[in-house]
Amino acid sequence: SRAVVEQDGDGSTDLTLGQEGNANLALVYQREDLAAAQTSAAILQRGNGNSIVLVQDGSDNQASLTQTGDGNSMTA
Repeated sequence: SRAVVEQDGDGSTDLTLGQEGNANLALVYQREDLAAAQTSAAILQRGNGNSIVLVQDGSDNQASLTQTGDGNSMTA
């Protein structure tokens, strides 16, 4: 499992991340520049060979990404 998370800006960011198994990778970048802007991400990966790349920029963004099984990949 590997997770690289960057949360930048003046706004509100939330992140819940859970990974199980082997060769899981999640790269999450949430960028906010406004004080009233919000982003949120909940990511769950189980199994082998999963990867998620999520980049949220702007305001009022939400995401829930769930992967189970083997060989999954997701980019948002």
